[in-house]
Amino acid sequence: MKVIPKMRVYNYKTKKMEQVAMISYDIDGIETLSTMHDDGTLSSFFAVLPDDIGPNKVLSYPMMFIGLKDKNGQLIFEGDILRPIVAKKDLYVVCWNQSSASFYLRPVGQKEGGYSLYVNEYGYAPYEVVGNVYENPELLGDEASAG
Repeated sequence: MKVIPKMRVYNYKTKKMEQVAMISYDIDGIETLSTMHDDGTLSSFFAVLPDDIGPNKVLSYPMMFIGLKDKNGQLIFEGDILRPIVAKKDLYVVCWNQSSASFYLRPVGQKEGGYSLYVNEYGYAPYEVVGNVYENPELLGDEASAG
């Protein structure tokens, strides 16, 4: 049976996206986070506090699977960069809105605003995953250098 990843993190040391195999929290943040490598081995990170996560650290913030697939059947995660199948020059970043507890698409180059995600009549989101903010910063243009 194939396991569908529900969360992933970017490992800054290996420069690879890794599936989150296990995560446990305590009052201060993530207590333990284990990732699964392509070869099936696990790595565990202990006492992962907010200061341990982010650029120039070991791991990115955990990114959730948003429950949708793109036009090619690829799972869509928070942090993915999407291209609409109709307006191919536009690019959007999948973001989380804490106040509405929902995912949305923020146009690349904009700091605020965005659009709701939806599924079309064929059962998939009318977008194509073209990369993500960690492995493909070149798709973000000037936004990537602004931090």
